[in-house]
Amino acid sequence: MALDKKSQWTLILLVLASFAAGALFNNFARDDAAQAARIPRVVEAHRFVLVDSQGRQRAVLGVTDKNMAELSLYDATGKSRCELHVAANGSAVIGFYNEAGIHRVVLGEGISGRAGLGIFGSKGKLVAGFGVSPNGESLTLYDENTGRARAGLGVAPDGAPSLVLFDNNGRNRAELHVGPSGKPGLVMTDANGKRVAALP
Repeated sequence: MALDKKSQWTLILLVLASFAAGALFNNFARDDAAQAARIPRVVEAHRFVLVDSQGRQRAVLGVTDKNMAELSLYDATGKSRCELHVAANGSAVIGFYNEAGIHRVVLGEGISGRAGLGIFGSKGKLVAGFGVSPNGESLTLYDENTGRARAGLGVAPDGAPSLVLFDNNGRNRAELHVGPSGKPGLVMTDANGKRVAALP
């Protein structure tokens, strides 16, 4: 069936429009590919600084002169609240700080099978520490005012557990333990470290 002139023009316009849309799509695709090609796959630098919309420093990633890799995160007032450090020898530490810059939680891993977690009071003194090493595991509680150990719970490499209580000066005054054979024991000492009682 023959098309009238109006229908013919409509068909021609539709064909031209489809060609134009295809060409436009191809241009967009080429632009996207070109933009992707311009994005570097690797960026190398000694230091990166991230800022917020107000231009305030919020994060810093860099390597120090001593080859320690560091990542520091800051709050909106510019105070460091979280830091991650990895030394050249592989030891790593992550710390969390309060608004006064005092560390509150520190978690670390050494190079000799040692790892630990420290919790600090508002005055910056250690109040609790948990450590793991080839010598066993230990949990120690400290006096927040003096920083001295007051109680310790440990497990030796042979599996023997012990509980130790310290006086105000940090001296061992009482120890309860269970030996590898299962035999329990209790030892008490005076301020000079002299044994004053023991069971059995």
